[in-house]
Amino acid sequence: MTKSTGKKAKAAAVGGLEKKTRSRAATASLEDLKQATAAGRAQYGRPARTRKTYDGYIQRGKKFLEDVIAQHRAKEGTNQTETDELAKAFNDSKPNKYSAIALELFLTQKCLTEDNGISTAEGIRGAFSDYWENMAGDKYRGEYSYDETTSTVHGCPAKSSTIQTFIKLIKAKSGAKSGAKGAAATRHHAEAMKIEDLAAIMQWSEDEVPPESLANRGGAVDLKIQLKHTMMRAFLASGYTLWTRNFELCGLQKHDIDLTCRGEGPLHLPYIRVHLENRKGWQNKQGWDGPLESVYEMDMFTHLQRWISILERELGRELVSDDYLFPYIGPNGLINPKQAMSHEVVQSLLSEFGKGAGVQGYFTTHSLRRGGAQYRLMYAPLVERWALSVIRWWGGWAEGEQETKYLVDSLQSYERGHGNALCPTQLDMSKTSMGNGDLLRAPTLHDIRILFEGLSNSLQNPPTNRISLPTRQPIIPSSLSYADSIVTTTFAAASSSRSFSSSSQSSSDTDLHIPNPVQDHSGLPIPGIFIPNLGRKKGAWREAVKQWEEGDQVNGMLPLRDWPDAWFKGLMRTVTGTKRHQRKIIAEEYERLNRDDAAFEALYNKHKGVSAIVRAIQQRNPHIKNRRSKNGTPKERLGCSVDGDNDDEGAGNE
Repeated sequence: MTKSTGKKAKAAAVGGLEKKTRSRAATASLEDLKQATAAGRAQYGRPARTRKTYDGYIQRGKKFLEDVIAQHRAKEGTNQTETDELAKAFNDSKPNKYSAIALELFLTQKCLTEDNGISTAEGIRGAFSDYWENMAGDKYRGEYSYDETTSTVHGCPAKSSTIQTFIKLIKAKSGAKSGAKGAAATRHHAEAMKIEDLAAIMQWSEDEVPPESLANRGGAVDLKIQLKHTMMRAFLASGYTLWTRNFELCGLQKHDIDLTCRGEGPLHLPYIRVHLENRKGWQNKQGWDGPLESVYEMDMFTHLQRWISILERELGRELVSDDYLFPYIGPNGLINPKQAMSHEVVQSLLSEFGKGAGVQGYFTTHSLRRGGAQYRLMYAPLVERWALSVIRWWGGWAEGEQETKYLVDSLQSYERGHGNALCPTQLDMSKTSMGNGDLLRAPTLHDIRILFEGLSNSLQNPPTNRISLPTRQPIIPSSLSYADSIVTTTFAAASSSRSFSSSSQSSSDTDLHIPNPVQDHSGLPIPGIFIPNLGRKKGAWREAVKQWEEGDQVNGMLPLRDWPDAWFKGLMRTVTGTKRHQRKIIAEEYERLNRDDAAFEALYNKHKGVSAIVRAIQQRNPHIKNRRSKNGTPKERLGCSVDGDNDDEGAGNE
């Protein structure tokens, strides 16, 4: 019997168990150790996804070489000795004289014949570099050379001058394809999608498939187009807001998001909570909230919920936890919610939408991520730009990591450029970020002279009071809902822009008086809170009753009778207060008539539009009073008037 002493004795006493002595394993043989090293390198040397990608490139390279050799042997008069050596170029034992040549042939097939881009070329080179560098210890690492006298390869064939020259060729090809020149043609990262590009694509998509047409399912062909456009609008807005790579966004499932979140009082702001479980490089990150955007093109809150409602309509059920938010849609329009949309489909749709919108540039998987990050750092309004620490957290970058290639490269290009050399009021980009310091300096005499010259010209040549502008009927953005009578005006590059809705048809012109002065209403709207317009169509009263009792699932609107006070009172009074009150009057009158459609239409069918029906109800029921602001109607407060066939109410009316 032995006696335990010291720390071992204390550990045994506390634990109540005897500590087992670890037995020493027998020394392994040389071959076993080599195999264990190779197995460890294979398992832990590269991430599983990268290892799988590399293995695929190696297998396809070997299959390609077999096909080339088979065709070459079939020809008469070929040198069989050289052919045999070429056939061994991708052997697992060692590279030979023809390994670099064979790799160049494989790159030619994939990048020139099949027209793949620089990412494919870099992937193939990386796979074969890893393949040869892990042969025979360090023998095939480093710079490549071939000794003719001893027929010996030194270094890695994937790093030969032949392969390096070919990679430069593919970079130039990719740059020419995207329209880029110079340094931009050899850039190592994706071209950023600017907010103007995103706005153009969204505008084109809504012209092709207007949001108001989503209520009508249409035929098989129309349905496929409807699904494609609605899904891509949600995909683009989500990617630009969350800064996701495409595979991360495609992998989102129903259990990754919560659409029912409400903020604390008194505003009770709605928001979406998103958990990116499979974000690249995130091992222990927690879930985080998606922001509400006042820029319609970036309004994930509106576009994503609209897409989910269409998706659930086509599936005939609500999404369950393992359903993908961006699922595979077959050529026949059938949806498989258990299969995610592939990277190839995303890339194809990005190219199609960019071409359709006439946007210059070639967008890839990182374009949304990089564009969203640049917008928040450099292009958003000054008060809405994020600090680098916020950007680093939101993008999932570690400190000092590669966020510089997404942000600083373009910033340096912008600040070093001199394309505005002829501008009389140009900013000095060399001293402060984006020239923001010049915005805070005192005006010079030259600046004041230019200002007064402009004012003098305006007074001598005043513009006409009435202009004719083409208008379109956009879906009402989550950020703001104003009167039918106010023309849409959207500045996509700034999230402080206001979007006003118009009920005019897309081909019509609307005359308006220029408001003078224009008042700032940026503090009024609550993002995501709006009431869709009903216009003057026949049967609009039924939609009013439905909005009051059921809401609008397509646009993500709750029943109006269930709204908290903050959504239609106080600052929101001029935005949604009057509209909600109108729906309430119509719904209560419908109840007084015992929900009899025939009786309601007999009394009010001759009246066109919601406002006309409300006035008729008030005349029939004198005890019902209309809402009236002490400051007058929104139109009176704006000081503008609009001619057209819309109803004659203000911003909150129809």
